[in-house]
Amino acid sequence: MIRFPTFALFPFLIFLSIILVEMATDLYAPNMPSMMAYFGVAEYAVQLTISADLLGLAISGLFCGPLSDSYGRRPVLIVGIVVFTVAAVACIFAPTLWFLIAMRFIQGLGSGVALVVGASALKDRYSGETLSRVISILAMLLAVSPGVAPIIGGYIGVAIGWRGIFAVLAVAGLLVVLVLHRYFPETLAQTRRQPLRLGNVLMHYRRTFSQPVFISYTLILSLAVAIWWAEIANLPFLLIEQWGVPAQHYGFYFGSNIVFFMLGTLCNTIFVNKVGVERFLLIGLILKITSVALLIGAVAWGVASPWIIITYYPGTFGMGLFFGNVYAKALSPFTENVGIANAVLTLLQMICAAIAIQVVGSLYNGTAVPLASASFAWVVLTLLFYGLAKHYEKRALKADELTAAN
Repeated sequence: MIRFPTFALFPFLIFLSIILVEMATDLYAPNMPSMMAYFGVAEYAVQLTISADLLGLAISGLFCGPLSDSYGRRPVLIVGIVVFTVAAVACIFAPTLWFLIAMRFIQGLGSGVALVVGASALKDRYSGETLSRVISILAMLLAVSPGVAPIIGGYIGVAIGWRGIFAVLAVAGLLVVLVLHRYFPETLAQTRRQPLRLGNVLMHYRRTFSQPVFISYTLILSLAVAIWWAEIANLPFLLIEQWGVPAQHYGFYFGSNIVFFMLGTLCNTIFVNKVGVERFLLIGLILKITSVALLIGAVAWGVASPWIIITYYPGTFGMGLFFGNVYAKALSPFTENVGIANAVLTLLQMICAAIAIQVVGSLYNGTAVPLASASFAWVVLTLLFYGLAKHYEKRALKADELTAAN
């Protein structure tokens, strides 16, 4: 039997877990119009399958974060992937849309474990610029999912229907469970584990929510994730239904966008130690704002073509610089109870994403105007929270200086 060095495989195993849950939506995104026709419902009703998944993901983090801080990362992660896999099997046989929505919620509960526990395991081993680099590498690899999965999902949907997507996910989930059981190491030492007492958990949640630097950067990250999911949930209807892109070709359009995200994360991975977390974060933000301006300009000019996706390219590259560095800044105040911090981070991300999907979806009118409006709102709110984050960082620095002086 071949024995792999467990800790050399560590980042890859986290990638394997997270890309599995990421693909759960990316694979069937091109098939949402056909699901809408199958169940005889409106666009926003089908989009509830995504919102339910995100809601389950958000709620899951509240429990699996403290559980992993107490019992370790490994057992909690494996159980989460098992839940995801069982829900995928149930989705194959969904008789109604509401049953499918319920199973997607349960699937989201399992997905949340992969994201929260996986991120906590990374923080167990890395910090600062090293953590930013590792996150960027993983983000670059994970970008394969929204780039390639819609292409694969489109062809699977055309060949065997949307139920086949969940069959693929069920098989993949089973394989990931077996690999994790065999190779995933425990990253949380016994000495760093926290007793699982309700009073302690509530106290740590209160402290986490009262950390202004963490909350400010978490809201910045959550808004970026929200606009990303709003695009994933609404672009298929715009490109496929309104602009005539075949479902099996949709992934090529969206995938071209993902290439720029991968380039951004690669750039961050290589140069973040020289350029710095703060500077790359700001550059990424400026590029995304530039992209929003191009999108609004295209909509105002009356562009109604799949090629409007080109306006996203600068911002997607910028998000490749942005995500890993905002994440590192958000978690920088914590050395303990990282699972709880990641649970709050995931909760706010998914709540914002679910709201954005339904708001933009309810405003859908066959044009790119709702997406352009949402992007403008993102700019305003992100600049507001970035200003707050810098204010609280300066205040914390002054407090530390006063403490050191005394």
